[in-house]
Amino acid sequence: MAKACGIQEELGKKGKGGVLKAMTRRAAFLAQKAHRIRFFSLPKPASWLNPIELWFSMVVRRFLKRLSVG
Repeated sequence: MAKACGIQEELGKKGKGGVLKAMTRRAAFLAQKAHRIRFFSLPKPASWLNPIELWFSMVVRRFLKRLSVG
């Protein structure tokens, strides 16, 4: 990713030093607006996604029901 964004600075080694030393440092670095490619962290327990999944399952069931009747 650093090469794709044109970042020339030394990032360090994972768990040892530099930007890659800690997860919080890495997350802050990857989310910087100055980079061409940015990463966003979503909550691990994606309970906010459940209503969307439910809605899509209902839409698919209705669609399949119409296909099987016709």
